[in-house]
Amino acid sequence: MPGIHINDTTLHYEDEGAGPALLFLHGWGTSGRTWGAQLPDFTRDHRVVTVDWRGCGRSARPVRGNTTAGVVSDLVALIGALRLDRPVVIGSSIGGSFATELAVRRPELIAGVVSVGAPGYWPSVKAQAELVAALRRDRAGTVAGWVPGWYAPGTAPDTARVEGADPLHSR
Repeated sequence: MPGIHINDTTLHYEDEGAGPALLFLHGWGTSGRTWGAQLPDFTRDHRVVTVDWRGCGRSARPVRGNTTAGVVSDLVALIGALRLDRPVVIGSSIGGSFATELAVRRPELIAGVVSVGAPGYWPSVKAQAELVAALRRDRAGTVAGWVPGWYAPGTAPDTARVEGADPLHSR
């Protein structure tokens, strides 16, 4: 299991294939294993790197640096350390937000971004602070009220149901 020491933490990554580079970023609370089903198709003609960002999966769980800026800094260092030549960065969920933020901060390092199931850009710092405050006050209630907004009007109630809550009827 490859690990690389970057920015005072150790990140787990996997590096397979040859060709143009693809860097895959997972979503919240998961790991690079999220991309396992897609990798065989991509590794045939691409160099594919999956990484467990700090605090997730098989990577270390440092006390500091678990911020958007910290993860982006880790990605910049990882791209340099692995000598990735302008990878396309593919991110799922918040991984898509990290990919977009990397593109905004360091566009010369990457060839493009593919955001999968992620916002075009992460909400403002104020919106993030409000969400975090609400999660701290009432995690279950906040999630139960937030998740249904991810689905289109008319979505079957069971699709948008949060286990242990009835978010479509608790508003």
